[in-house]
Amino acid sequence: MKKKQLKLMIYGLTLGLIAALLIITTSCGSKAATTTTSSAVVSTTASKVTSTAATTTKSALGASTTTQYANPEYVVKVLPQWTVNSANAKDITVNSPNDPNTYVRVITAVNPVTSLDSYLSSCVSLFKFEFPSYAEQSRSKTTVNGLPAYSLNVTFTKDGVALKGVLYVIVKGTQGYCAVGMATPANWSKYSADLTTILNSLIPK
Repeated sequence: MKKKQLKLMIYGLTLGLIAALLIITTSCGSKAATTTTSSAVVSTTASKVTSTAATTTKSALGASTTTQYANPEYVVKVLPQWTVNSANAKDITVNSPNDPNTYVRVITAVNPVTSLDSYLSSCVSLFKFEFPSYAEQSRSKTTVNGLPAYSLNVTFTKDGVALKGVLYVIVKGTQGYCAVGMATPANWSKYSADLTTILNSLIPK
């Protein structure tokens, strides 16, 4: 009788151990699955972020329409992939993506302007001071977006590079603007239309 009871006790303990092992194994497997699923979610999220960034970059580089640069003084058109250096809002440049010597520069008068002719003299003096090789081939009166202006064909050397271009002198009320579009003589025919487009887009506020 005692032997039979002992066998039953051993059998019961064995069953209990087996059941406990099954519970532990199932619990661990579930946690591992949860961890794997969680990792998969994180991976998917990271993938979505990367995809969005890539799409944004591609869209920016592949832009087919112009944008605008604006400051308190004026608005000017920026062609696709051209960049604006606007560290000083009174003196900004719009740079070609293909040639560092092709650019538009817009200088805003610091002091009130009394007349178009007097501001023309100031602009010319400024360029002669900054570029001693400055020379003027021709000048004529014109309008830019309905405002009185002068258009000058000019040349000068910048950092050892010979450049040619067009200088606009524009006045609105007591505010004056010098806007110049420059390129090397070899690239002038290639970029003159782009430079003129940007210059003619200048709209004082």
